[in-house]
Amino acid sequence: MSKKINLSTPNKSIDETKKPITTEGEKPKDNSGLIQEIMDKKYPDQFLFEIQTVATELNRSYEFVRSRTDNGKIKFIKLGASKMIQRGEFIKLLTIGV
Repeated sequence: MSKKINLSTPNKSIDETKKPITTEGEKPKDNSGLIQEIMDKKYPDQFLFEIQTVATELNRSYEFVRSRTDNGKIKFIKLGASKMIQRGEFIKLLTIGV
């Protein structure tokens, strides 16, 4: 005799199955501290970053990052004719994404 095994997930909505895997009461990990350490080692005294540097670190094209600064999704400051991205914004992009 063979038994039928039900592999469906009764009483669970689709949204519940897409939640990050954590134990009860545990929050998803925040990697901003780790990213801050890496930034301190790689760019120890740098507070402003050119678009090309940010694009390279995000593994995106220059045009992608430039267009996000143009439409306001990435904050920047003007330094002469150049757009510069501040360290905090850069870390936010590395942590959360664009």
